[in-house]
Amino acid sequence: MTNQEVAQAWARGKMGHSTNMYSSGQELYSYALRIGFTDADGNKVAEDHTQGGGCFHSMTTSGKHVNEAKAVAYPHVVRPDRDVWGSEPDWTGLRRRSVR
Repeated sequence: MTNQEVAQAWARGKMGHSTNMYSSGQELYSYALRIGFTDADGNKVAEDHTQGGGCFHSMTTSGKHVNEAKAVAYPHVVRPDRDVWGSEPDWTGLRRRSVR
């Protein structure tokens, strides 16, 4: 599958994978990073792991995979560095990958 097809499968609630993207039907991943989820109302929500979204990861994740997720989840896009109420998440005990 192409990355676009994986994102479309996620949008339909189906499983799919490409080399570096995976859909469980409920969640969408770029490598091991969750970039999309299904909310309690069944909406697909993309996590904006881009520099503009406050959480840049890599050119592939942020530049390609997240854009595919955003295309099928629009207008449901959230900043991953904020919870759904707009406050800072609790990162206690979590290590964030540094980007070089």
